[in-house]
Amino acid sequence: MSSHAKLIKDYLATDTGAGKWNTILTGGTFVYEDAGRFGISRQSLASAYDTTTGLLKPCSMIRERSLVPIPGVYDPNKKLAGVQVMIEIYVLGDGDAGYDTIDAALARAYYLLQGHRLTGWFDCQLTARFNRLREAELTDACKGRADYRIVSALTSANPG
Repeated sequence: MSSHAKLIKDYLATDTGAGKWNTILTGGTFVYEDAGRFGISRQSLASAYDTTTGLLKPCSMIRERSLVPIPGVYDPNKKLAGVQVMIEIYVLGDGDAGYDTIDAALARAYYLLQGHRLTGWFDCQLTARFNRLREAELTDACKGRADYRIVSALTSANPG
């Protein structure tokens, strides 16, 4: 079974053309399995860096938090429980390039994800957005983050 982060990555990858997700983020979109535990680096994800300047290209990393039960939403007879998962979308770019590209990518993510329904889940809902951040581990790269909540019913047929 694919992770929810991978499902979101695959969905965003379908957005191509001028002003679209893949055009804005020329460095790519990644999940944990793409980069490993050390995240974005020249060793793990060389495609995220410009081959001429060596600088980080605009890119994103999608992380998935643990599946969490929703208190009070359950049916013990049907072995059904309400659950939610949080998806964190980090958008990064060269620290000297500013935040315009990051802001455009976060706006595009909202356009694509808000209300989007993953198979077997309810609509994605934006729960938080963090602007104008810096990523010290990537030489003070510019960073933004958006968190989305996805809700479903956990059953024996849909174990998460």
